[in-house]
Amino acid sequence: MLGRLKKMAGDGVAALERIVTQPEPLPAAILASRVVLVGASVSVHWHVEVRYPCVSVRAHYSFDKTPVVDSVLARLPVPDAVIVKQCAAYFPIPLETKKQMVLSWLDRLAAASVVPVVATVVPVTVAHDQQNPGRMDGILEYNEWIRCIAGEREMPLLDLESALRRSSEDPHLDEKWATRDGLHLRRAAYRERLDQILGPVLTRALT
Repeated sequence: MLGRLKKMAGDGVAALERIVTQPEPLPAAILASRVVLVGASVSVHWHVEVRYPCVSVRAHYSFDKTPVVDSVLARLPVPDAVIVKQCAAYFPIPLETKKQMVLSWLDRLAAASVVPVVATVVPVTVAHDQQNPGRMDGILEYNEWIRCIAGEREMPLLDLESALRRSSEDPHLDEKWATRDGLHLRRAAYRERLDQILGPVLTRALT
């Protein structure tokens, strides 16, 4: 019952935001584009369509996003861009075995004339890291690789880690943006941090 009430309250807040929150001032051509954000909890709780109605969400709670990529490319018209984002909860992982999987998605999207956009993984708090040894190290290793791939392929990068970390010296998730579990984000993090960085990424991807 409590979970149901929490969901209803969250849905109510999201509906109110849709009414009072205006889209970011982006060119009409970008706002008219079709972008798909593939991820998990961040994708669902961001309510990104509030500010960016050109973005739709496909939540998939597994590192392997192949089924979603297959689905996106099977429907015509294909989107103009796809953002691929992983969840911190999947880490640590054997990264070497996952790299080819990620690269295959990016190759398939590009071959279909869909702009691939990669995202870094949201970090975790110090306390969460201590409770889950190896998680933060795995996230940082993946993020470093993703940044290298974005640079090598000249792809747009949605750098969630940089937007949410304590500082350039301490990459842990800033506690003021975190929920109690140190893994998920407070609503303020989406509105005050992630909304601010998505606009420039969309502009780069779609112009």
